Amino acid sequence: MFKKSLINLQEQYLITQWLDVLATRGEAFEKALENQSLSVLAILA
Repeated sequence: MFKKSLINLQEQYLITQWLDVLATRGEAFEKALENQSLSVLAILA
């Protein structure tokens, strides 16, 4: 029982870690897209 709950805790921790990583990557990606579109607008202007 105790061992099983430990494993569950580890899994939850790993999942939250992954979600964190994905979230920060998503933010970085959005920023890159914004910068990209801004530079495209600057070229067109």
